[in-house]
Amino acid sequence: MRPRVALTWHGGPWVADTSAWARASHRDVAQRWTRAAEAGDLAGCPIVTLELLHARDHERVERTADALAGLRQAPVNQTVTDADVLRFDSQWVAPAGAIS
Repeated sequence: MRPRVALTWHGGPWVADTSAWARASHRDVAQRWTRAAEAGDLAGCPIVTLELLHARDHERVERTADALAGLRQAPVNQTVTDADVLRFDSQWVAPAGAIS
């Protein structure tokens, strides 16, 4: 079972990934999502843009592109991904031999 995550929605920016966009209109999320977007606390990234634009109808693609165009973009390059991998490894991956 996945643990629950407490999220205050303060202190962003928050990178809005594909799963977050899928939940954005849910009644428990929509109002906070809108406030965060209006405050400039949501950011997109090129990978998420590509994932979200794979819709089958033109109107949905246009709506999505318009929404994403209003967000600042988090840079995703080799330096960013290398730093994230290093951070992930140092926080979540047990050293070799630590688990028997």
